[in-house]
Amino acid sequence: MAADLAVAMPGDGTLNVGRSEIEGYLASLNVDMVATPDATVFGSQGATGLLEFPDSFKWYLFSEGTFLFLDGGTLDLGIIRDSSLVGTNDYKMFVETFEGVAKVGIESLAITQTVNVNGVAAALRDTTGGATAAAIEL
Repeated sequence: MAADLAVAMPGDGTLNVGRSEIEGYLASLNVDMVATPDATVFGSQGATGLLEFPDSFKWYLFSEGTFLFLDGGTLDLGIIRDSSLVGTNDYKMFVETFEGVAKVGIESLAITQTVNVNGVAAALRDTTGGATAAAIEL
């Protein structure tokens, strides 16, 4: 959203829209955006030109409290040493966790959304599929 607003029409005053402002837009609709660190939208950047924005991305919509973390405890054998490990001043550790997820809420949605970062406002774009639609894409 920030990238799309940054390339909007001159004079719109949206060049420096930050994450807090976008979260404010969503909060006014009672939606909390939670970004996960494992959500990778870009591939590995090489020594070439910057990678383009992806054409689509996946996001999830669900009510707060829909999913519960199930903690079944751990099996921890601690530090394991034997004569060969002691001779090289090494050790091994063994820990196993028993975890799960329980869905207790209402319907949850996994949404794959197509995006086109071009800065065009809906009122200025030809949505009928004509040739006058914005051609800029980042």
